Amino acid sequence: ICMVLAYAFLLGLFILGLVASLAIVHAYINPNIDLSVFVMLTVLIVAIIIMIASLYAIKHTTALFTKKLL
Repeated sequence: ICMVLAYAFLLGLFILGLVASLAIVHAYINPNIDLSVFVMLTVLIVAIIIMIASLYAIKHTTALFTKKLL
């Protein structure tokens, strides 16, 4: 059950980064709300870092649980 919770948490982080980056790109293309360029770039960079970090953690979590099962 620990493996399922770890994957669910890491997948949730990846989806959070993906949705945040897509929302910022949408706000940049169609500016309905007033956000500064600095805030947009900061959120976009943090979202990309979250996605990369979650993929890296998913890779290591998969390796750890595969090693435990074998």
